[in-house]
Amino acid sequence: MTRDMTTSDPDESDGTTASTSPDPGGFAEARTQPTTREDTSGARSVVESRDLAVYYGEEQALQPTSMEIPEHQVTAIIGPSGCGKSTFLRSINRMNDL
Repeated sequence: MTRDMTTSDPDESDGTTASTSPDPGGFAEARTQPTTREDTSGARSVVESRDLAVYYGEEQALQPTSMEIPEHQVTAIIGPSGCGKSTFLRSINRMNDL
């Protein structure tokens, strides 16, 4: 159940209000696109994956995935249960036979 709340900023001179939905878990909605805080195009990659796909027999566990993890940067891999986060990490960590 979601209810809308109306908030206003007392510093606003035009008296406008903004409508927001409460977040019961204290977390903002997940973004659909990854965001970066700074340009890492010149940084050296310590891990790079190009079109990595993982299969267990005939079952595809991970669709082709490409990612660069730059040196001296914090990188988070997030997603819903079963989307391939652990499979990806196990593959680059050589915990799965390739």
